[in-house]
Amino acid sequence: MSNGRKPSEWVWDKLSRAEKNIDWVKGFFWFGLITIGIILVTFITSLILKLAGGVEILYIPQDQLTKHHYLLSATSQVLAAIFALVFSITLIVTQFVTKYTHRTIGIVFPKRVFFYILGFALAVIFPLWWLVVPFKIGSFISVVVASFFVFSIPGFFIFLTRKMRTDGVIKHLKTEAIKAVNLNDEENAKAMINALDSIAMGAYTDLNFEVFELAEEALADLLIKVGEILNQLKEDSDERKHFSKIHKSISSKLRDTCWDTIDNSRAPIITVFQVERIGISAVETKDWHTETTARNIIVAVAKRCIRDTRMRLSFQCFSSLYRMMDKHPPNAPLEDTVRGAKTMQEHYILDMLDIYDIHLKQGWQDWLKWLLRSIVEFIPRFEPSERVSREMLKNIWLTDARFDEPNTKWLYRLLEKNGMIENFLNEELHNSAVEKGRKLGIPEDKLNARWGAFQKHKDWRNGKFGYEVGPPEE
Repeated sequence: MSNGRKPSEWVWDKLSRAEKNIDWVKGFFWFGLITIGIILVTFITSLILKLAGGVEILYIPQDQLTKHHYLLSATSQVLAAIFALVFSITLIVTQFVTKYTHRTIGIVFPKRVFFYILGFALAVIFPLWWLVVPFKIGSFISVVVASFFVFSIPGFFIFLTRKMRTDGVIKHLKTEAIKAVNLNDEENAKAMINALDSIAMGAYTDLNFEVFELAEEALADLLIKVGEILNQLKEDSDERKHFSKIHKSISSKLRDTCWDTIDNSRAPIITVFQVERIGISAVETKDWHTETTARNIIVAVAKRCIRDTRMRLSFQCFSSLYRMMDKHPPNAPLEDTVRGAKTMQEHYILDMLDIYDIHLKQGWQDWLKWLLRSIVEFIPRFEPSERVSREMLKNIWLTDARFDEPNTKWLYRLLEKNGMIENFLNEELHNSAVEKGRKLGIPEDKLNARWGAFQKHKDWRNGKFGYEVGPPEE
């Protein structure tokens, strides 16, 4: 081939793509319906002819009767054996998927596929009718119908394989949930949501994080969809109340999943990332309600990160809030003042400072330098109010004191570069940082030592020691 692939690979690729575009459910529905129709029409016609009499020409001659009886009985027996084998294997294999959700049977066997199963069952007993009414054409029709069903079995197993894959089950549940949402079917929507949550938690129990992520992603997609609908509805309308219940149901599942898996190193990070995706989408579509929900979930999870094993999750919460905040336009106004914040950026910064305080209190140094760099960049970039800026500068003092070794030179240059050194080297601010440090368990003498080191470095930078003298010791 021109792209360097073998002909067999090219053919297989084409067949795989074609198979994905086939609507197997519709195909089996029509296949079953047509064969049922053929069998019933043939049965009724032959019955009428037998009752009418005078159609001896249609009957099999006596000398060939034994041969036709053997063929018909063999056809029926073979089909019966295949029927039993195919559907018993199907039911056994389906049990392996039902460990995540009991709805798998309904997904693997949708109502329309039962026409195929019924057609197959009728095809089994169809040859036996021609033993009673030995018409010449009976053997031919029985063998043709039986052949069609035998040749349809590979297609059925392809359909079965697609349906029993967990990602296919998740996709089906999400599609059904969206349909239920659009039809205002709250009960069915919640049932689909519960099924997706059940798959997520079952996968978590098995440590199958790939399936866990797919289920959490589906729940996140649903919340985004419901949020978009909710955002367009009038306040206090019955329809809005209906969608609000579904919205709350999904968000509570995501929050509870974070809490239930919080000590795992992977699962809660996956969920927080999906909640972040919800928040970013809500910011872009100006869906205030869903954005607030996403932010509240992340903040609630971050507040529970008070153990060393949850340090990385805490950092993920900080990063998610940062990326959500970054999607807002500069100085985005708040509809209501929250915690004294005047802009959306300030509101997010205050939430992130709460997470920062946990790192300071626990003495986690792994991410402190990154957190410090982030808030140093926040002040010139987002221009928060003086009160919020002071809180950020206090955390910079406390961060430096948390490190075993001082960072005077590096931190001085960073603050000077961002035009913050004068505000930082403020005695009143430093005293306030000392007061906060007591609550967080940071020794006062360490903060005072850092103050002295910064003052010396400032004097050296201003040439008070003479420019020929090197920088003071840390």
